[in-house]
Amino acid sequence: MHRSVVGVLLILVVVAVVGCAAYDKAKDLTLTVRTAPQDFTLAEVNSGFEANDVTSEDWEDHADKIQSVDAIQVSYEYDNQSGAEVTISIYISEDPNLTAENVAASAKLLHQTTLPEGTDTVERGEVGDAEARELLKQYKGNFTVYILAESIAETVTVTINDFRVYGAVNADFS
Repeated sequence: MHRSVVGVLLILVVVAVVGCAAYDKAKDLTLTVRTAPQDFTLAEVNSGFEANDVTSEDWEDHADKIQSVDAIQVSYEYDNQSGAEVTISIYISEDPNLTAENVAASAKLLHQTTLPEGTDTVERGEVGDAEARELLKQYKGNFTVYILAESIAETVTVTINDFRVYGAVNADFS
């Protein structure tokens, strides 16, 4: 009888230790969060520049728990009808009032690419900038995305559909 009591106590201690370790691991999780989809129309009439205020309920819901943004990706589908390649630069900022003239000096460059003429789909591209990850952590899901289009074409007409920012967020749920 004495051995079975010791055996049961030993099993309970092991279960308690394993359970505590599992709980400790579970309260520090990596989540995938994304912004709401955004659509941009970059045309000559607005100098190939547009801004949208974006939110992410995922980021907002867990704002007080976010320890870090471990990775960022952007994805979008584009239609370039400019008759030439167009370079797009995507910036992020907390300031919703930047202009085409001051966005490069005042916002953080998130992504830059050259879009060939025609319609294409851009897969999610990794953003390797640690400062951008830190800013997205600080912004807590509310920020402005600015897109600036530049081309040798006389008329710039690019639409970007379903633009999203994805993040792998390390959150502490303790």
